[in-house]
Amino acid sequence: PHLLPPSALLSAHLAPSLAAAQGRLNAKEQTLESVNAELYEVVKGQWDEIEGLVAGVEGIVKDLEGAGGEMSGVERG
Repeated sequence: PHLLPPSALLSAHLAPSLAAAQGRLNAKEQTLESVNAELYEVVKGQWDEIEGLVAGVEGIVKDLEGAGGEMSGVERG
């Protein structure tokens, strides 16, 4: 018979396995945080590029609208 209560006995048996599992999880978490930081930078760069492209297209549309306004008074043919 054991002199320890069941919860203490269970904790004593599981503690080494749980500590090892916790260490592995901590390492995986750090790796994921690093990967996520890298992905964030890639996505942010792509977002900035998209914003630049949209601004360029908006400028072209504005120029075309201005040219269309200039041409509205010109007769065809």
